[in-house]
Amino acid sequence: AKAAKEAADEAAATKQKAADEAAKAAKEAEGEAAATTQKAADEAAKAAKAGEEEAAATKQKAADEAAKAAKAVEEEAAAKKQKAADEAAKAAKEAADEAAATKQKAADEAAKAAKAVEEEAAAKKQKAADEAAKAAKAVEEAAAANKQKAADEVAKATKAVEEEAVAKGQKAADEAAKAAKTLEEEVVAKGQKAGEEAEKKAENITQTSENAKPDAANDQERRRDPHDGGSYTFQEIKDHYKGTYTDAEIDEYWRGTCEPLGRKKAGGKKQLNKGNSFRK
Repeated sequence: AKAAKEAADEAAATKQKAADEAAKAAKEAEGEAAATTQKAADEAAKAAKAGEEEAAATKQKAADEAAKAAKAVEEEAAAKKQKAADEAAKAAKEAADEAAATKQKAADEAAKAAKAVEEEAAAKKQKAADEAAKAAKAVEEAAAANKQKAADEVAKATKAVEEEAVAKGQKAADEAAKAAKTLEEEVVAKGQKAGEEAEKKAENITQTSENAKPDAANDQERRRDPHDGGSYTFQEIKDHYKGTYTDAEIDEYWRGTCEPLGRKKAGGKKQLNKGNSFRK
């Protein structure tokens, strides 16, 4: 890149120099042409002044000669200017070609150096990979040996723990069996007592429900359900809570909680919530 930049700078300098020389030559040619033209004009004016009395043919001849001289000078200046431009273009082309060659050479050298670096890097990478594989193999072999040793120790410790656990398990099983037997005897006794109490309570509830069941004459009586604020007959309230509560629970709820329309029941109210007999 440095060589290419130097070549480009050199080419630019050469091109500028050629352009300056061409401009200088053109300026000199224009100055010479102007001087010649002025001289010819002066001579023509002098001849014209001196020969004012001469015939128009003489005056025309002098004018023709002056025009011819001016044309010759202009042609010469144009030729010099064209020559200078051609030389400048040629110098610029040569500089550009040289810069291109220098740039190509630098690029080739850079590519060659990059290839060498890549090859060296690949060789180092391969060497490192071989060394890493060798180290990994050594680590694996050591790990396998340590793993086998650890497995043997674990097996030995596991066997000792299992033997100890079997002994403790047998002891715990004996104690658990003994405790379970004692608990079973207590549960049987309590269950027997609870069953007798439940049967007695169920008989009392059934008897109470049968005694307090609404009469057929009051089937059209409507009461307000405080749970949802609706107005129901006894049959409607039974249909409403059917499948959710038992008939005995619905009977008790109708008598003790639902309010007859036009008056309020005295005493506390039983609500359909958690903690009383009217729960799902």
